[in-house]
Order: sequence, then C-alpha cells, then structure tokens
Amino acid sequence: MSERDKAQRTLWVDAGNGAAGDMLLAALLDAGADLAAVRAGLHGIGTEPLDVTVSAVRRHGLRAAHATVHAPPSTVTRHLADIIALLTGAGLPDDVRDFAADVFERLARAEARVHGVDASAVGFHEVGALDAIADVVGCALALHTLGLLGSPTRVVSP
Repeated sequence: MSERDKAQRTLWVDAGNGAAGDMLLAALLDAGADLAAVRAGLHGIGTEPLDVTVSAVRRHGLRAAHATVHAPPSTVTRHLADIIALLTGAGLPDDVRDFAADVFERLARAEARVHGVDASAVGFHEVGALDAIADVVGCALALHTLGLLGSPTRVVSP
C-alpha cells in the first residue's frame, strides 16, 4: 500500500444505535482485519485464556459478522495500573498497546469525574473484566491489521 493510500484511509463508525465492544470488533473483522493476529495478541495478555470466534449472522435482512469473546468469568476488580501492566506485559505492538491504554485512561478519567475520585482509585468492574479487556485490545489489534490505528481520520457518529 502506498503512502498516499494510507493517508487517505478513513475509519467511519455509524454508532447511532450504540456500539458495544464485541460489535465493533465484529465489524472490524468483517472489514478484513486479521483474525489470527487478533487471536495471537489476545493470547499474549497475561490472564486466563482469551479467544475470539466469528460467525455469520443476519440482522434485519442484512448479512453481518458476530464476534464472540471467550473469557472465563472474572471477579477481579482491576484498577488502571493493573490494566496498563497487563497491556505492557502482553508483547503487543507499541501502537496497539498505546491505543488500548488510552481507551482505559479515558474511561478511568470519566469514572473518576463521576465519582469524584482520582483516576488511579477507580476500580473497573465490568470494564476491567476479561471480556471487556479483550474487546478493547481486540479492536486495537484489528485496527492495527487494517492500517487504521495511526489513521488521522477516525469518525464516530453520535
């Protein structure tokens, strides 16, 4: 792919009806992201085993992909530092690690603002669960394989 082609790439997400992490991951895989690379990256996260499978579905008469993240139930409450440590130790490409860390840092700041605490004190429950970590890291890996992680143009609808 030429530098010109890379510069013209745009990621556009129509999230008008919401977009859960597994929905975003499915859409990116359906758009051509490398499932094997996503799986390999998830396997590097130092927790219980994580995996993702993709199946074809029909929704409202349209063909789509459905991603299922396979993760054991988690009762661990992770803080931002815990998640950053998992990402750092996972052997992920730098841009994937940095993107995923930024997502969790933004979530921590938002939670901190709502609860009136410091971001480092935020205990992620659902967001810190393994399936949510797999959703975020999986999307970052998928964006990376599509050449969209460093894209200057990422648009998400309201």
